[in-house]
Amino acid sequence: MASLHDPLPLPCGQVLPNRIMKAALSEALGDTRNAPDRRLEQHQRQHRAPGAREDPRRPPPGVKGISLFIVPKHLLDDAGNPGERNDVALVGLNHKMGNRGTTNALLNFGDGSYSPGGRPGAVGYLVGQPHNGLSYMFHMMNEARIGVGFLATALGYAGFLQSVDYAKTRTQGRSQSGTGSTAKPVAIVEHSDVKRMLLAQKSYVEGALALGLYCSKLVDEQDTLDDTQLQAEKTLLLDVLTPLAKSWPSQWCLRANDLAIQVHGGYGYTRDYDVEQFYRDNRLNQIHEGTHGIQGLDLLGRKMVMQNGAGLDLLVATIGSTIERAQHAGGEAARVALIGLEPDRLRALAAELGPSAHWCEADVRDSAALQSAIDECANVMNGVDMVVANAGVAAYGTVRHADEASFERVVDINLNGVFRTLKHATPHLQRSRGHVLIVASALSFTSIGGLASYGASKAGVESLALAYRAEVAHLGITVGLVHPSWIDTDLVRGAEVDIPSFQQMRRRLPYPGNVTTSVDRAASAIVDGLAYWRSRVYVPRAVAVANWAKALLNSPLVWPWTRRFSAATVPALETEVAALGRNDQLVPELPHATENDQRNPVRI
Repeated sequence: MASLHDPLPLPCGQVLPNRIMKAALSEALGDTRNAPDRRLEQHQRQHRAPGAREDPRRPPPGVKGISLFIVPKHLLDDAGNPGERNDVALVGLNHKMGNRGTTNALLNFGDGSYSPGGRPGAVGYLVGQPHNGLSYMFHMMNEARIGVGFLATALGYAGFLQSVDYAKTRTQGRSQSGTGSTAKPVAIVEHSDVKRMLLAQKSYVEGALALGLYCSKLVDEQDTLDDTQLQAEKTLLLDVLTPLAKSWPSQWCLRANDLAIQVHGGYGYTRDYDVEQFYRDNRLNQIHEGTHGIQGLDLLGRKMVMQNGAGLDLLVATIGSTIERAQHAGGEAARVALIGLEPDRLRALAAELGPSAHWCEADVRDSAALQSAIDECANVMNGVDMVVANAGVAAYGTVRHADEASFERVVDINLNGVFRTLKHATPHLQRSRGHVLIVASALSFTSIGGLASYGASKAGVESLALAYRAEVAHLGITVGLVHPSWIDTDLVRGAEVDIPSFQQMRRRLPYPGNVTTSVDRAASAIVDGLAYWRSRVYVPRAVAVANWAKALLNSPLVWPWTRRFSAATVPALETEVAALGRNDQLVPELPHATENDQRNPVRI
């Protein structure tokens, strides 16, 4: 604390120290309703006649003129012992919505109840230098803001734990996968909506706790590190995070308390359970030590731009390095099962992913083998939460020249293979109430001459997925569709090698049909679809236009363009397929394949 200066008598009706402090707090909280008249803030500032000389002791206008005072209840005598009563009196208590265990009092200064030194008015002691009260207050508030975040976190966490306990013991309703009216009531934690609310609370309170603990670590490091440069970095990072450490928990842990009440149902609104008190108590934390708006102004108006944005750069770099360390650390945050052919590639990929990956060899045309592989993976991983169902091969040729066996093989793998995958994965997805992404194609919306077998199979996958989504919704399974355009895979590259006109045909298509997307970009879009349980994933995103406009693309309005396009591309494609002498791509041979399959191997 700064040194104490000589006591300043504060006459009744003039400058009241509590109102000065109240003004500073009001400015910080974004609330000026309780701010005193500016004439009272400025240390007994007097009106001046026009043209009067500027008083060097006169404080600057606005918040820069605020000073900080200590006003004791008793003044000290010459021996330093408590002496006469100061002119400060308790006149009432504020009756609050929550936090009733802590008293909030209304004080009056200089109302004439006492006359210290025989003079009217309270005696206040200036803290530090005049007109620096706001900076002193913020110095005090920095750690206080982190403390408010912790208080919000504690109340949110308490409500979360109580709602988890209540959800596990309260029985109501029957399981959605039960056997009708004969099923016994289950604990409400079994219901998907209650699970959603509990998981949301868990994410809010645990995230808030992690943020608060990290900021507390920074507080310790800035005071204890010997390296001055590193100490300065910790201080800068703490400056950036402090508004977040106060504001984020106070907003989202209050939301957790709201969800805790909802989990309790009608009981949550009564005083029979504590969750209503947690909500009332926590509501204060969005207000004191700076409202959300004030924290936002502090973050964007001061912290993001100070030192030419060095704080923001440091925060981004710290987040990046943390992610990198987490990736190198590995672990079992997610487990992956790979099912398909080409065992050497599956084995190598599983080894690259680490011990959290498992692989099985199976052909989607062999229903028994596929079921066995899915069950094995579910057993190894203790269940299945998400599935990506994809099988894709292509055959060359138009309908009039296509080999029947090749056409049937494409449909059996691309469409029936997805059907078998969904059929055998459904029991596991039902137990986990999981999510499945089914890979269709941009050609699900409109086909192209010369790609009849592939387009027909992927249009079938689209219809299959939509029907499956409706069939399993009541089981708690969610279904999404992936619609990629041309992806830089063996399928596309092989077609370009075998049929040069295929590449020329693609170049004639409008965007995005005339571009090729990288495998990494496609994989990232699919991972994003899994992470957010998306119902549609488009690769690239412009493919979404084809979905919205599919009625137009297949309408008489577009038919003249389609006819001209086909006339310019189909004859060359038919000629090149005839010269190629086969309708299938040459891909690795299947194990245990039949004689016919060995002549026409496929990839899944």
